[in-house]
Amino acid sequence: MDLLCWGIGELGQTGHDKPGDIGPEVSQLREFTVARLGRVKLLACGSSHSIVATGH
Repeated sequence: MDLLCWGIGELGQTGHDKPGDIGPEVSQLREFTVARLGRVKLLACGSSHSIVATGH
């Protein structure tokens, strides 16, 4: 399983390790491993928010 995130990231809102805009060609979030993503129940992203809900 992969988690991809791209867009405007001047404040780090894309979740990548550095601020700045991210294009889809480099969008994989390597910090999210299969073991960590396996707990995700809900993922929602908007123009100014990101939410991840786990089963805990």
